[in-house]
Order: sequence, then C-alpha cells, then structure tokens
Amino acid sequence: MYKAYKYRIYPTDDQKPSLAKAFGCCRWYGNFALNLCQETYLKTGKGESE
Repeated sequence: MYKAYKYRIYPTDDQKPSLAKAFGCCRWYGNFALNLCQETYLKTGKGESE
C-alpha cells in the first residue's frame, strides 16, 4: 500500500526569493536532463540507461 502526504508551507517574504531560485534551478536541471535523454534517443535509438 502506498501512502501520500501533502504539506503546505507558508514562507516569509525573506524566504520567497530563495525558494524561487532553488525551484528554478531544479526546473532548469530537469529540463536539461530531459533534453539530453531525448537527444541521445534520437541519435542512437537507445535511452540513457540502456
């Protein structure tokens, strides 16, 4: 059985820019990795893990 938890945070005004920057970096790296996998698949016909 799987369990899921939801959390809500209420950052202060000082914390909001830091969180936005951290999530922006995560989003950039996720998109970078996705693009790398897609380009590799198009060039070789195989995924990164194969």
